[in-house]
Amino acid sequence: MITYNLRAQLLEGGKIEAYQLLESHPLYKKYLPRWTMLADSYAGGMEYEQGHYLEQYYYETQEEYIKRIRTTALDNHMKSVAGIYNSFLYRRPISRTLDSLDQDMLMAFMEDADLDGRSFDAMMREISLQSMIYGHVWVVMDKPAIQVGTRAEELEEGIRPYMSIYTPENVLDWNYKRQPNGKYELDYFKVKEAPNKSEQYVREFLLDETNVYRYNGQEDKDQATLESTIPNQLGKIPAICVFSNRSPNRGVGLSPLGDIADAQNQIYNMTSEIIQLIQLTNHPILVKTADVESAAVTVSIIHMPQTLDPGLKPYLLQPSGQNIDSVLSSMEKTIESIDRQACLGGIRSVESRRLSGIGLQTEFQMLNAKLSDFASNLEHAEEQIFRLFALFNNNVFDGIIQYPRSFSIQDKANDIAMFKLAKDAKPMNPKINDYIDEKILQTLTMDDDEFEEIIDKGVMEHPTTTPEGRQAHIMDMIEEGLSDREMLALHPEIMQSDIDMARGMDATPEQQSTMSREITIDGFNTQFHYMCPSAVRFANKMTREGRTGPMLLEIVQKSDRVFEIEAAVESTRTSTEQQIQEATQLVDDIKSIATEMLGEPTLVGYMDLHLDAIINPELAGSLKFNGEA
Repeated sequence: MITYNLRAQLLEGGKIEAYQLLESHPLYKKYLPRWTMLADSYAGGMEYEQGHYLEQYYYETQEEYIKRIRTTALDNHMKSVAGIYNSFLYRRPISRTLDSLDQDMLMAFMEDADLDGRSFDAMMREISLQSMIYGHVWVVMDKPAIQVGTRAEELEEGIRPYMSIYTPENVLDWNYKRQPNGKYELDYFKVKEAPNKSEQYVREFLLDETNVYRYNGQEDKDQATLESTIPNQLGKIPAICVFSNRSPNRGVGLSPLGDIADAQNQIYNMTSEIIQLIQLTNHPILVKTADVESAAVTVSIIHMPQTLDPGLKPYLLQPSGQNIDSVLSSMEKTIESIDRQACLGGIRSVESRRLSGIGLQTEFQMLNAKLSDFASNLEHAEEQIFRLFALFNNNVFDGIIQYPRSFSIQDKANDIAMFKLAKDAKPMNPKINDYIDEKILQTLTMDDDEFEEIIDKGVMEHPTTTPEGRQAHIMDMIEEGLSDREMLALHPEIMQSDIDMARGMDATPEQQSTMSREITIDGFNTQFHYMCPSAVRFANKMTREGRTGPMLLEIVQKSDRVFEIEAAVESTRTSTEQQIQEATQLVDDIKSIATEMLGEPTLVGYMDLHLDAIINPELAGSLKFNGEA
């Protein structure tokens, strides 16, 4: 490893060539091609095309090869798996106890963690994603080196710690040294930064100082210049290596998506093979002598020698296309392999590849264990980040960071469907109905404490109603799911006509078809809320309780977009990766807003069912108004 002080070399009268500045760790040189491939595989599109990961045929010209690259689409399984992992990791809020930190600075840091507008939560999501892609990612904490007199002036000028993310391609060198207490700590760290092609920088972190060098990007010709030297007041290097999976080498992780990237490349090449086979089958090759004229539309022409029998007629050489089925079968097996590796067969697969109940349960347990490991690493990373944050402010962090260890992974939509069938059987014993309702709620929450909290909150008082408040209480009971018979038994003073009025039974058929299925919030008219009675009941309940405002409007607007996506999936019985990603982000946003608005996300827990219906197209539309949500 190259661990030396470049500035000391300058002070001794020497000079530093750009190539010396960019000297790197042996492990960097070893893993750089792999890191580049992993990054390109996740990015897809132009980056993947430019990587030329499509295998070139032996007799294929460069022009033909480039054309084949441009006509071959990438089925990006790596991005799909990473997106699903990250979605599960951040479905539930992170518990953070940060009372020991400067609250004013902390608030500013949580809202803008990188001094570029990204919140701390957004940065952690990015750290999680990048560590999955590469196996590890580096986080560097820093603080502007501007001298001010007081803490108030620091806050006013925005002088506070901030964080930066460096992917492995940008971390040139590092070194860990064993401390007397047995721990390993960084004592050297070097990263490169490239604001533009003509102006590039290298930052060298030492225990006592940080040096910044500049060169013009021509590493073979240019000399580096020392731009600045900043004393390191911390006495340690403020860099953290966040692992997804550890390797035997310090400073290098193992990507959990690496094998998936390799399998994805196989599918990519097989896709190209199928395209070629289809083209050859649909456009046969013309075989003729050079002097024979022809206007046949073909992919190519084979010219036979002039010495052949002049009576030989031109003919079309047409492959049978029998190999297409074998290639498609191989692709399906490779995709199944990806799902097995990722433990996502029950989530990503459809129709024929749906697993049995026992298979699903086993796979979900494996997936939960994998996600739990990811969460543990992220939890440890946050603790290190906040320790550095405190150290920059001459403080000590003694808080607690807790990521979820159970991620409520189960085939919720299937379970709900089974419970619905049981309820549709109309058991005579009311206790059985109560048990089914309880199991449905447990399926939605999957958290004992959360479940008990909902049960406690859900106990409704039933005093004798007055004419003035009768309709409002009936509406509350309807939203609680009470039947007409149960409401009449609880309230002898209520008539069936009162319940019918509350349900809108006295309205015309046209009014009934719209009044309870779509809603208007602050001028916004929903169009797809017919997909979810629970969403309609939620919005109406919030309105009656006076909880209107921008938050409720945003929940309703985002929910309507999710239902629009589900309606599209229902019509096609298939979902795209883009639809799944958009719906996942929308549901996460809805839960976050509900948490901020109500203190908990459980009241919009029905959105998880609709997300599952989008992921599993055969379930799309199963929760709309002709059924129960």
